[in-house]
Amino acid sequence: MDFTDEKINNLIQQTLNRRAYQREYYKKKYRENPEFRQKMIDRSQNYYNNHKQEIKEKQYSQGDYKNAKRRYDYHVKNNIVEKFIIKYPNDYQKWFKQDDT
Repeated sequence: MDFTDEKINNLIQQTLNRRAYQREYYKKKYRENPEFRQKMIDRSQNYYNNHKQEIKEKQYSQGDYKNAKRRYDYHVKNNIVEKFIIKYPNDYQKWFKQDDT
């Protein structure tokens, strides 16, 4: 396809106009329609209450991995991986041990 500068500018303008319209439509709908707003709040609360444990487990596992990765990277940088293995055996077994199979 051959795109001229005029066509490209037209497509960009259409996209910007559509995005602005959608943004204003949702804002207006959310602000002026209390039924819609309450429906969205209830849906959000319902999802959170039904998945509360999964959300917490995911957050903790990501935090645990980040801390372990930070400590592991420090030990690798300083060439003292053996100390990491001795000091944090659970982290090493869970995240960084490579199976030789």
